[in-house]
Amino acid sequence: MEGGSGSGFNRIERILIFLFRGVNFLLGVMLLALFVMLFAQVLFRYAFSLPLYWVEETVLYLMVYITMLGCASAYRRYLHPRLVIIYGRFHPPRLFLYELILRLPVLMLMAVFVWYGYRYAAVNEWMRTSSLEISFFWPFFGIPFGAAVTLLALILDSADIIAYRRSWLMNINVPEMDDDI
Repeated sequence: MEGGSGSGFNRIERILIFLFRGVNFLLGVMLLALFVMLFAQVLFRYAFSLPLYWVEETVLYLMVYITMLGCASAYRRYLHPRLVIIYGRFHPPRLFLYELILRLPVLMLMAVFVWYGYRYAAVNEWMRTSSLEISFFWPFFGIPFGAAVTLLALILDSADIIAYRRSWLMNINVPEMDDDI
């Protein structure tokens, strides 16, 4: 155990736990905001005949952020599909290498999303959304933002595998993890 915390988590894992508590909190706030806005939209439209013109656009853009941050959260919890059907055929030393190789396509895809997503957002920042009249940079920025969080998690988790020979997916050398992590 590093750092004397007694938790069984090394420094990299503690960083990931801290990061994803924040990400999951942010996801919860965004989902709550989405629910409240949609409820208000239905209430105002059908009960008062006063539709809120900005809600549909806000919810649409909020869903981009929720989807991309949800991708990062799901990747951290190993909820994305993986080619794990042949895990049983490898011994632990080769299994670590296989797990790292499986990360390369995701790493490349997230790097592309960060690079081109940011460039696309920056190129379109001069345009304004129709209802909110905010720069299109902010709705488009959700893609590189979520991809960057996923990329950071991927890099840190890979460093954890390399440095500490731990794999949460393979359940090798891992301490007990709480469900809220």
